[in-house]
Amino acid sequence: MNTNKATLVYNKKGNRMKRSTLIIIILSISLLSFSMISESFVEENANNGNTSQSPVIELSDKNYSSEVSQGLVIVNYWSPWCALCRHSKPIFEDIAREYNGKVKTARINAATNKRFVFEKNIQLIPSTLIYKDNKEIIRITGRASKEDLKRIIEENG
Repeated sequence: MNTNKATLVYNKKGNRMKRSTLIIIILSISLLSFSMISESFVEENANNGNTSQSPVIELSDKNYSSEVSQGLVIVNYWSPWCALCRHSKPIFEDIAREYNGKVKTARINAATNKRFVFEKNIQLIPSTLIYKDNKEIIRITGRASKEDLKRIIEENG
């Protein structure tokens, strides 16, 4: 009789283990698929359907210092996974078009340029840093409104 009880317990644990392994595999495949689809969507829609070049400068470790060295420069820290960042992109493009020649508008992908995230002490995405002649003068943590950016440009331009 004891042998049957031990066998039943063994079978139940074995079945649970198989189910949990299957669930982990399904979740892993789902997350991987979602990640690939999200990256693909972001890449395909990087210009929001526009075929024209974005007026916003893309920054990297190669051009960051030179781009912020002179004049008024707005730098937006963003990441592809951040929905708020994707929704903010048109604001920065509008500012770049409207103030072309008066202010430089740039953005840097925080996911691929982590060095700058640490160096500039970026703690939240999106974040916007405003430079004047290579000195950070204003920091906006979270979404920057078009009105706030216009006010900053008018006050510091």
